[in-house]
Amino acid sequence: EDAAIRKRAARTLRLMAREATVPFLIHDDKLMDTLSNRAIHDSCSEVRAEAAEAFARCAGLVKAAMGQHDAVLDALTQLASSPHVPPDVMARAVMEQARHPENRASLAKRTKLLTTLAHIALSSKSSTNAKENVCNTFLDLSTDNCSHETLTNQIVLTALVHNAANNVESHTLIREISVRALVNLAAFSTNAKLMAKHPRLIQSLLQFAATTSQDELKKEVKLVLLTLTAEL
Repeated sequence: EDAAIRKRAARTLRLMAREATVPFLIHDDKLMDTLSNRAIHDSCSEVRAEAAEAFARCAGLVKAAMGQHDAVLDALTQLASSPHVPPDVMARAVMEQARHPENRASLAKRTKLLTTLAHIALSSKSSTNAKENVCNTFLDLSTDNCSHETLTNQIVLTALVHNAANNVESHTLIREISVRALVNLAAFSTNAKLMAKHPRLIQSLLQFAATTSQDELKKEVKLVLLTLTAEL
């Protein structure tokens, strides 16, 4: 009975998080803390799922200028390591964070969170939406002067390369997003040498350039290939 009550409460908050009430919810620190706690620790899987969804929807609207931003990122990092939080929920929550430029520097410091996202992008069990949201997060971070170096760690590069190399038709958008992120990262001279050493990165870009119908992106990829091959 207690679990049923908690489930109804979490579901109500999840539904409220879709409405104009969200700004009021995110300023209630105790409520946000309770949601993240229930998402990780509740004994009922349905309560965990509802609480995680509600927290994720609220977290997407919390920006760096807000006092609770670091606490929300810490909670997202904790949620990322929980087996009870669906990858789709986590991927969407972090993508919403990364959409706001002022959030990116703080987000990039959470290497554990970014590693979890990379594993989502690499997993064959992840949904197309989850992979797209992860790659969009990496794309947003790749444009930020304070964030780009974080994305050149091995697991994030591998996730981007893996998705850039997938030429299945249903994966076309994710492939292009991943390639754009790699192109952005390679624009920073400090990244090029490290990227050139990745075992499959250059090959994936070569394959993309040979098959894409996106002429402008193809030109950018070719320029990046010249840069990377010069580092070999």
